[in-house]
Amino acid sequence: MNTPCAAAAALLGIAFPAILPAQTEVESAPPAALEAHVEAPVEAQLEEPETVLVTGEQPGPGLWKVSKGGDHVMWILGTHGSLPKDMVWRSAKVEAIVAESQEVLYPGWINIGPDIGFFRAVTLLPSLISLGKNPNDATLKDLLPPQTYEKWLALKKRYLGDNDDIEKMRPPVASDELTEAAIRKSGVTNDTAIQSVVNKAAKKHKVRIRRLPTVTRKFEVKNPRRILKTASSMDLPDTECFTRNLDLLGPALEGMRARANAWATGDLEALRAHSKVAWVQNCTATAIHRFTMGAQADGTPLQDAVEGLKQQEDVAAAASREAEQNWLDAVEAALTRNRTTFAVLPMRHVLSADGYVGKLRELGYVVEEPQ
Repeated sequence: MNTPCAAAAALLGIAFPAILPAQTEVESAPPAALEAHVEAPVEAQLEEPETVLVTGEQPGPGLWKVSKGGDHVMWILGTHGSLPKDMVWRSAKVEAIVAESQEVLYPGWINIGPDIGFFRAVTLLPSLISLGKNPNDATLKDLLPPQTYEKWLALKKRYLGDNDDIEKMRPPVASDELTEAAIRKSGVTNDTAIQSVVNKAAKKHKVRIRRLPTVTRKFEVKNPRRILKTASSMDLPDTECFTRNLDLLGPALEGMRARANAWATGDLEALRAHSKVAWVQNCTATAIHRFTMGAQADGTPLQDAVEGLKQQEDVAAAASREAEQNWLDAVEAALTRNRTTFAVLPMRHVLSADGYVGKLRELGYVVEEPQ
């Protein structure tokens, strides 16, 4: 990760990850769930994780069965964004159902970004890099309360090692970098191996693999160069988020490991319970949102960033609705033409009442949970 560039991009909302899956399992929580503040001494933050990740062969979750009259069915495998690294998925049942299916269905992706063009974005890179750094060559030690800085140093040593450059970064940048490093060392891995097993079985038995189209949306950002120039010298309200994240990091990682175990062992109740565990915030996005929403009555250039953020929210919401409808339409078509369909869907859209599977129930489909 190029820390300054990535942080600055999130900070102003004018550069975003190129493609985000419409239903990818993200280790995050809504803002309301992040209000809990967990007080913990530095020593507690450095304790070894209590949750021991499972190893060896594990069954994974059962399959959801969807039907709507007749004998055509869809089997849904709920995936999870993080799995125990040393787990081996016992996938024989899934492979057998894929083999007898006529189609494997994957949800679409969402591609949201600023409409500024590639070459213009390249010219903004120097400004993006400088935006990730504290104004006036300040360091984290200069900006943070002593107790907070002590916690930072302890966690930095554990997850980042000797990284002196990060001491010059704005607190949101440092916080996000620490979180990424902690996840990398948490003992979990992503779920690409699950899709690999499904795809291999489909190809072996000549089953059609259908990936829904990407929903692409762009939004306008006025005066991006002026926004960057103005923001690079401003103090942002970011210490509060930084401090909260230091406190929440340990419990959040425990929750992530517990969810990974729950998927591996097929424990749906544990998945539901641990989905409510607070995750750390994206401090870069939080900082700029609070700043622009509360301090732009004077009409300074960052008002353009406010408009860009609002456009992003509206565009993202519309794109999500379209991706959802695309999936629901695809399910209806698949159940009409196929005797058996196998679908892969992130677990949050399987378990949540307002997720994709919940919408199927509202539309009159019969949904049977795994026993």
